[in-house]
Amino acid sequence: MGFIQIQLGSRAAALTYSIAEQDSGFSMLVEALCQVAGEAGRFHLLANVPADSDQWHYLKTNGFHTCSVQTIWQINTFPSDKVSQSSWSFETEEDRNTITDFYSQFLSPLEVSLQSWKFPDVFHLVYHDPSGSIGGIARILFFADRALLFPMLGAQCKDPERCITSLIQDCSKYFTNLFLSESSAHPLPGNVLGVNAQMLVSENHRMVRNLAAPSPINNFHPADLLKENGVAKPSTPCSHS
Repeated sequence: MGFIQIQLGSRAAALTYSIAEQDSGFSMLVEALCQVAGEAGRFHLLANVPADSDQWHYLKTNGFHTCSVQTIWQINTFPSDKVSQSSWSFETEEDRNTITDFYSQFLSPLEVSLQSWKFPDVFHLVYHDPSGSIGGIARILFFADRALLFPMLGAQCKDPERCITSLIQDCSKYFTNLFLSESSAHPLPGNVLGVNAQMLVSENHRMVRNLAAPSPINNFHPADLLKENGVAKPSTPCSHS
Protein backbone atom coordinates (compact mmCIF):
# COMPACT_ATOMS: atom_id res chain seq x y z
CA MET A 1 0.00 0.00 0.00
CA GLY A 2 1.30 3.45 -0.83
CA PHE A 3 0.25 7.09 -0.93
CA ILE A 4 1.47 9.97 -3.05
CA GLN A 5 0.60 13.66 -2.76
CA ILE A 6 -0.24 15.43 -6.00
CA GLN A 7 0.08 19.13 -5.27
CA LEU A 8 -1.88 21.74 -7.15
CA GLY A 9 0.36 23.67 -9.55
CA SER A 10 3.31 21.26 -9.19
CA ARG A 11 5.09 19.26 -11.89
CA ALA A 12 5.96 16.58 -9.33
CA ALA A 13 4.23 14.20 -6.94
CA ALA A 14 5.55 13.39 -3.46
CA LEU A 15 5.81 9.91 -1.96
CA THR A 16 4.30 10.28 1.53
CA TYR A 17 3.87 6.69 2.70
CA SER A 18 4.58 3.20 1.40
CA ILE A 19 4.71 -0.31 2.82
CA ALA A 20 5.16 -3.66 1.11
CA GLU A 21 4.78 -7.11 2.62
CA GLN A 22 8.23 -8.10 1.35
CA ASP A 23 11.24 -6.48 -0.27
CA SER A 24 10.36 -7.73 -3.74
CA GLY A 25 6.96 -6.09 -3.46
CA PHE A 26 8.47 -2.64 -2.96
CA SER A 27 9.60 -2.39 -6.59
CA MET A 28 6.11 -3.25 -7.82
CA LEU A 29 4.63 -0.68 -5.44
CA VAL A 30 7.01 2.06 -6.63
CA GLU A 31 6.26 1.29 -10.28
CA ALA A 32 2.52 1.45 -9.62
CA LEU A 33 2.85 4.81 -7.82
CA CYS A 34 5.01 6.16 -10.67
CA GLN A 35 2.32 5.14 -13.13
CA VAL A 36 -0.36 6.90 -11.10
CA ALA A 37 1.76 10.07 -10.87
CA GLY A 38 2.51 9.96 -14.60
CA GLU A 39 -1.16 9.53 -15.49
CA ALA A 40 -1.87 12.61 -13.36
CA GLY A 41 0.50 14.63 -15.54
CA ARG A 42 3.48 14.70 -13.18
CA PHE A 43 7.06 14.34 -14.40
CA HIS A 44 8.85 13.51 -11.14
CA LEU A 45 8.23 11.51 -7.96
CA LEU A 46 9.87 13.01 -4.85
CA ALA A 47 10.69 11.48 -1.47
CA ASN A 48 12.40 12.61 1.75
CA VAL A 49 14.24 9.90 3.69
CA PRO A 50 17.11 9.68 6.23
CA ALA A 51 20.53 8.69 4.88
CA ASP A 52 21.45 5.00 4.92
CA SER A 53 17.97 4.02 6.09
CA ASP A 54 16.08 1.05 4.64
CA GLN A 55 13.88 3.51 2.75
CA TRP A 56 16.95 5.21 1.26
CA HIS A 57 18.35 1.88 0.02
CA TYR A 58 14.99 0.77 -1.39
CA LEU A 59 14.48 4.02 -3.26
CA LYS A 60 18.05 4.11 -4.59
CA THR A 61 17.67 0.63 -6.05
CA ASN A 62 14.37 1.62 -7.65
CA GLY A 63 15.47 4.53 -9.80
CA PHE A 64 15.65 7.39 -7.26
CA HIS A 65 18.68 9.66 -6.81
CA THR A 66 19.54 12.35 -4.29
CA CYS A 67 19.19 15.95 -5.44
CA SER A 68 19.87 17.67 -2.07
CA VAL A 69 20.66 16.93 1.57
CA GLN A 70 19.40 18.81 4.64
CA THR A 71 19.60 18.71 8.40
CA ILE A 72 16.15 18.95 10.00
CA TRP A 73 15.79 20.75 13.33
CA GLN A 74 12.82 21.04 15.67
CA ILE A 75 12.45 24.37 17.44
CA ASN A 76 11.68 23.38 21.04
CA THR A 77 11.69 26.79 22.71
CA PHE A 78 11.17 30.16 21.10
CA PRO A 79 13.80 32.82 21.91
CA SER A 80 12.71 34.84 24.94
CA ASP A 81 14.71 37.95 24.06
CA LYS A 82 12.48 39.90 21.72
CA VAL A 83 14.10 41.48 18.71
CA SER A 84 13.28 45.18 18.87
CA GLN A 85 11.98 45.33 15.32
CA SER A 86 11.52 42.48 12.89
CA SER A 87 13.29 42.80 9.56
CA TRP A 88 11.24 40.07 7.89
CA SER A 89 8.28 40.89 5.66
CA PHE A 90 5.94 38.92 3.43
CA GLU A 91 6.98 38.62 -0.19
CA THR A 92 5.58 40.97 -2.84
CA GLU A 93 5.42 40.69 -6.61
CA GLU A 94 8.55 42.86 -6.80
CA ASP A 95 10.52 40.35 -4.70
CA ARG A 96 10.09 37.39 -7.03
CA ASN A 97 13.23 38.00 -9.08
CA THR A 98 15.25 38.24 -5.86
CA ILE A 99 13.67 35.03 -4.53
CA THR A 100 14.50 33.28 -7.80
CA ASP A 101 18.13 34.45 -7.48
CA PHE A 102 18.37 32.96 -3.96
CA TYR A 103 16.82 29.73 -5.23
CA SER A 104 19.50 29.45 -7.91
CA GLN A 105 22.20 29.84 -5.23
CA PHE A 106 20.79 27.46 -2.60
CA LEU A 107 18.79 24.84 -4.50
CA SER A 108 19.73 22.25 -7.10
CA PRO A 109 18.69 22.99 -10.71
CA LEU A 110 16.00 20.29 -10.49
CA GLU A 111 14.53 21.79 -7.31
CA VAL A 112 14.54 25.24 -8.90
CA SER A 113 12.61 23.87 -11.90
CA LEU A 114 9.97 22.39 -9.58
CA GLN A 115 9.16 25.65 -7.81
CA SER A 116 5.88 27.41 -8.46
CA TRP A 117 4.22 30.60 -7.23
CA LYS A 118 0.90 28.75 -7.13
CA PHE A 119 1.59 26.40 -4.22
CA PRO A 120 -1.23 26.93 -1.67
CA ASP A 121 0.91 25.72 1.28
CA VAL A 122 4.07 27.74 0.63
CA PHE A 123 4.94 31.40 1.14
CA HIS A 124 8.15 33.41 1.43
CA LEU A 125 9.50 35.96 3.88
CA VAL A 126 12.13 38.49 2.85
CA TYR A 127 14.85 39.80 5.19
CA HIS A 128 15.94 43.43 4.94
CA ASP A 129 19.16 44.46 6.69
CA PRO A 130 19.50 47.87 8.41
CA SER A 131 20.65 49.45 5.14
CA GLY A 132 17.44 48.32 3.46
CA SER A 133 19.01 45.79 1.12
CA ILE A 134 17.78 42.19 1.00
CA GLY A 135 20.04 39.93 3.07
CA GLY A 136 18.10 36.69 2.72
CA ILE A 137 14.79 34.94 2.22
CA ALA A 138 12.93 32.12 3.95
CA ARG A 139 10.70 29.56 2.28
CA ILE A 140 7.86 28.50 4.59
CA LEU A 141 6.09 25.20 3.97
CA PHE A 142 3.13 24.83 6.30
CA PHE A 143 0.27 22.53 7.23
CA ALA A 144 -2.29 23.30 9.95
CA ASP A 145 -0.37 24.53 13.03
CA ARG A 146 3.12 23.46 11.91
CA ALA A 147 5.64 24.93 9.51
CA LEU A 148 9.02 24.02 8.04
CA LEU A 149 11.33 27.03 7.69
CA PHE A 150 14.07 27.04 5.07
CA PRO A 151 16.18 30.20 5.53
CA MET A 152 18.58 31.24 2.75
CA LEU A 153 20.95 33.94 3.98
CA GLY A 154 23.21 35.91 1.68
CA ALA A 155 26.78 36.94 2.37
CA GLN A 156 25.56 40.47 3.11
CA CYS A 157 23.66 39.24 6.18
CA LYS A 158 26.00 40.50 8.94
CA ASP A 159 24.07 39.21 11.96
CA PRO A 160 22.73 35.72 11.15
CA GLU A 161 21.87 34.92 14.78
CA ARG A 162 19.60 37.96 15.06
CA CYS A 163 18.17 37.16 11.64
CA ILE A 164 17.21 33.59 12.56
CA THR A 165 15.92 34.64 15.99
CA SER A 166 13.68 37.23 14.38
CA LEU A 167 12.45 34.68 11.82
CA ILE A 168 11.51 32.16 14.53
CA GLN A 169 9.75 34.80 16.60
CA ASP A 170 7.73 36.02 13.62
CA CYS A 171 6.67 32.52 12.56
CA SER A 172 5.76 31.56 16.14
CA LYS A 173 2.94 34.10 15.92
CA TYR A 174 1.20 31.93 13.32
CA PHE A 175 2.37 28.36 14.00
CA THR A 176 2.64 26.27 17.17
CA ASN A 177 5.18 23.72 15.90
CA LEU A 178 8.21 24.97 14.02
CA PHE A 179 10.88 23.00 12.19
CA LEU A 180 13.91 24.28 10.32
CA SER A 181 15.68 22.82 7.28
CA GLU A 182 19.40 23.55 6.98
CA SER A 183 21.07 22.82 3.65
CA SER A 184 24.22 20.72 3.99
CA ALA A 185 25.65 22.53 0.97
CA HIS A 186 24.98 25.93 2.59
CA PRO A 187 25.02 25.42 6.39
CA LEU A 188 23.98 28.25 8.68
CA PRO A 189 26.99 30.12 10.09
CA GLY A 190 28.01 29.26 13.64
CA ASN A 191 25.56 27.98 16.23
CA VAL A 192 22.75 30.36 15.33
CA LEU A 193 20.04 28.03 16.68
CA GLY A 194 21.69 27.75 20.09
CA VAL A 195 19.83 25.66 22.67
CA ASN A 196 16.45 26.42 21.14
CA ALA A 197 16.56 23.54 18.64
CA GLN A 198 16.90 19.78 18.66
CA MET A 199 18.29 17.88 15.67
CA LEU A 200 15.72 15.46 14.29
CA VAL A 201 17.51 14.15 11.18
CA SER A 202 21.21 14.82 10.66
CA GLU A 203 21.18 13.86 6.97
CA ASN A 204 17.82 13.97 5.24
CA HIS A 205 17.98 13.10 1.54
CA ARG A 206 15.57 14.70 -0.90
CA MET A 207 15.31 12.09 -3.63
CA VAL A 208 13.70 12.14 -7.04
CA ARG A 209 12.78 9.72 -9.76
CA ASN A 210 12.16 11.15 -13.21
CA LEU A 211 9.00 9.81 -14.80
CA ALA A 212 9.38 11.29 -18.27
CA ALA A 213 11.98 9.30 -20.20
CA PRO A 214 12.67 9.68 -23.93
CA SER A 215 11.65 6.73 -26.10
CA PRO A 216 14.56 4.75 -27.55
CA ILE A 217 15.43 5.41 -31.19
CA ASN A 218 14.74 2.37 -33.38
CA ASN A 219 16.11 1.71 -36.86
CA PHE A 220 18.71 4.44 -36.63
CA HIS A 221 20.31 5.36 -39.99
CA PRO A 222 23.12 7.91 -40.42
CA ALA A 223 22.30 10.85 -42.65
CA ASP A 224 24.03 10.90 -46.05
CA LEU A 225 24.73 14.62 -46.45
CA LEU A 226 27.96 14.76 -48.51
CA LYS A 227 28.98 13.87 -52.04
CA GLU A 228 31.97 11.61 -52.68
CA ASN A 229 34.23 14.66 -53.05
CA GLY A 230 33.18 15.93 -49.62
CA VAL A 231 30.92 18.73 -50.88
CA ALA A 232 27.48 19.04 -49.29
CA LYS A 233 24.61 17.80 -51.41
CA PRO A 234 22.06 20.42 -52.52
CA SER A 235 19.45 18.69 -50.35
CA THR A 236 21.56 19.10 -47.19
CA PRO A 237 19.97 21.61 -44.76
CA CYS A 238 21.83 24.93 -44.46
CA SER A 239 24.18 23.97 -47.32
CA HIS A 240 23.31 27.11 -49.25
CA SER A 241 21.43 30.35 -48.70
